[in-house]
Amino acid sequence: MAFLRTIVCLTSLLVALPAMAQIRGEPPLAVADRALELTTLGQRLTLPPPDWVAADLAGDAVLDGFEAEFRSGDGEADLKLYRNGAVYALAQTVYGAHMVSNPDAVPANYRDAVIDGFGRACMPGLSAFVQLGDDPDDVQAPLLL
Repeated sequence: MAFLRTIVCLTSLLVALPAMAQIRGEPPLAVADRALELTTLGQRLTLPPPDWVAADLAGDAVLDGFEAEFRSGDGEADLKLYRNGAVYALAQTVYGAHMVSNPDAVPANYRDAVIDGFGRACMPGLSAFVQLGDDPDDVQAPLLL
């Protein structure tokens, strides 16, 4: 188990290297109809709250159900949500989003790199990738992992 945790931490570090040059700040999160709205880089991403947030919480109380880490810069933004009281480096459960604002980026290439990286680093059967819908035209559907 400790070996797996070490591999996951190292993989997370490799995935997060671009984020290390970013500026850490207060997450631009809001709650609308119990959904989280992340507004950054001229974009808005709506996602459900983490599954550990109590279902009876509503409004801004949802924001008290987790600790957040947010970094942005160079046309990229990262949001990571942790259970309250979690030690970030040792967290076994992380919920997050990565947003890119680059008109020349090929979204499918980024998605393929994320899937390949996690697929090689994670133990088979302990990770899953779910694409939320089809890729209409040049828009990349969200990917859950």
